[in-house]
Amino acid sequence: MTSPSTTNDTDSQPLGPSLLPSLSPSSASTRQPGRLAPRRAEPDHERMGWGETLQFLAALSVTLGVLGFLLVSSSTTPPSETVEEPRPVSELVQVIGPGQIRVEPDGPFASKIEVVSVTRETRADPILTVTGRVAASLRPLNGTGTPQWQFDSPADLTAFTEWERAKADVEFAQIQLVQVRQLAAARIDAQRKLVERLEKLVVAGSETPRDLATERAALIEVQITGRREIHEAETALRIARRLEAAQIRQLQQSGLDPTLLESVSPNYDLVIADVPEAMVSRVRVGQGCSAVFFGLPDRVFQGRVQSIAPVLSPERRSLRVQFLIDDFDDELRPGMFAEIGLGTDLHDALLIPAEAVLHLGRFDYVLAANLQTEHVWNVTRVVVGEPREGRIEVLAGLSQQDRVVGSGAILFKPMMREALQLTARNGSSNDEVAVEVPLENEADSVTGPEPGSAGLPDQAAEVRP
Repeated sequence: MTSPSTTNDTDSQPLGPSLLPSLSPSSASTRQPGRLAPRRAEPDHERMGWGETLQFLAALSVTLGVLGFLLVSSSTTPPSETVEEPRPVSELVQVIGPGQIRVEPDGPFASKIEVVSVTRETRADPILTVTGRVAASLRPLNGTGTPQWQFDSPADLTAFTEWERAKADVEFAQIQLVQVRQLAAARIDAQRKLVERLEKLVVAGSETPRDLATERAALIEVQITGRREIHEAETALRIARRLEAAQIRQLQQSGLDPTLLESVSPNYDLVIADVPEAMVSRVRVGQGCSAVFFGLPDRVFQGRVQSIAPVLSPERRSLRVQFLIDDFDDELRPGMFAEIGLGTDLHDALLIPAEAVLHLGRFDYVLAANLQTEHVWNVTRVVVGEPREGRIEVLAGLSQQDRVVGSGAILFKPMMREALQLTARNGSSNDEVAVEVPLENEADSVTGPEPGSAGLPDQAAEVRP
């Protein structure tokens, strides 16, 4: 039987093959014969050690398998997918010649534009809207007496007064010249008759030659005096006429027509409209016009252009157009401002969308379809009127058979500028027309009510009557 110390040491250390030989034969022989030694139970931590080893090996194998899969998958190159690169814009929209642009029919630009036809309508809308004022009114003073002109500015009143004085001076000088000529002719005729009578008396011997010579000298003196007086009268008349012409020019610079001031009947008002310099080609004498005054917004006064000033206003760089308005109710006063529409007669108008017109440089352009080649557009210069309800009237540059790019025209502005520059480099076929090249940094815009498109178009602008 073992001692307690041996048992404690055995329990404290794990059993293994190295401990089995330490049992001596004497200790085995001391066991009682016929009895088996009790079997000692294996400790739990030995079984747990083998389980942890198996778990570690399983986890290691899984980890190695995942790493191997990742290495194999990364080394395998996936099949490359064919990605279609977008076509450059230069292939979709091309400048193919002076003033010509080609748009690829299957490209994105073709799907973003709207092609519209030019429509014709009979309209009475004004082709030009400007501002104006009542410049003068012919009314009797205090309701009675002779009608007198009342002006909206003291300068115009002074110029009108000086002009009337100059007219009176011219009239007086004309009468004076006639009378001086008559007086000179009468004096010469009387003196000549006296000389003729003395000549007969000298021949008869009743008068001396000395008296005849004296009267002949007097005749020459009368002729000289008459010529001097006539010259002075003619000079006075010329000076009076020059002063009158100066006063007329002063009135014209103020926008007043002296001839119109002389021919107006009472109860009429003279209205002046200020037309910008770039739009003077749209105005003509006899053109219908309308005026809506800010003080009378519910009334529309009708009239016709009576006169166009021969000079521009130096302050506003505008041409002053004059017309008369019937004001029998005496509702208007000099100085009242109005919105004036010019060209209100019924006329056939060609209409296109307002967004189809692009303002490049000082002129307006549209993209008109080329009638000979499909998908080709001509950069066409146009003269337009006032936009109304999303449409704008074309005064020159297009015909009813044309088709233009409406919505989306702004997308082609860089190409239109390039086409115009190409036109300028190649030169214009019309020597009288200069092609304007818009600057790159110029503020181009979709057109509004302010186009400066007067005159005839250039080569890029295919204007057809």
